[in-house]
Amino acid sequence: MLTAAEQEQYRVGVSPLSGDLFTTDFVLPGDLIRSESVSTVYCVTSDLDRRSYVDETTFFTHQRTFDHVKWVTDGTIANYPLTGPILPNPDAVLGKFETDPRVYRLDRDADDANTIILRHLDTEGVAEASYGPDWADYVIDINQTLVSEFTVGAPILQSMLEDTSEFRMRRLLNEESANVQGDNSSLYNLLATFFLSGVNKVTKAFSDFFGF
Repeated sequence: MLTAAEQEQYRVGVSPLSGDLFTTDFVLPGDLIRSESVSTVYCVTSDLDRRSYVDETTFFTHQRTFDHVKWVTDGTIANYPLTGPILPNPDAVLGKFETDPRVYRLDRDADDANTIILRHLDTEGVAEASYGPDWADYVIDINQTLVSEFTVGAPILQSMLEDTSEFRMRRLLNEESANVQGDNSSLYNLLATFFLSGVNKVTKAFSDFFGF
């Protein structure tokens, strides 16, 4: 892997899709990046790796807009090893999984900020006493495939008054996702269809989108 200094010096990388050489763009730790060919948004880490946002809802638990996302070449993306997904922001939401009716508080591991601990809120009473009468509006659905990315911690059996000043209601997250339709989001979703569902489905998606 090229260091930041080496990348600035050599300014070349290899596309992960075509194998062609590309001039690379200089990026810094903390930058959000994506390319024309890869619809996923990544965050460059302090170790010069990249971590992916798995969906728009997760993205908006951390960010307020796509405006800070940098468009870079495929070769730039390839220079940064993929180390894992970015999980929902524990300071913004509660979570649940589609096949699991339980609601979880998300805690950061004290020794590793990238490790998120699931703690089951034992009852609705505990949830309401901890997060207020609107607690259910803070609950987002987490992709079932991400279960293994979390660590399971002890359940929360007693209420603890939580600071929800930075929490985000599911409705607002959905609105922010909808607001980028016609901008980054439409292309983001169409390209995501390609990678998830194959060429036939994306061909139909483009046909439906553009009306031909």
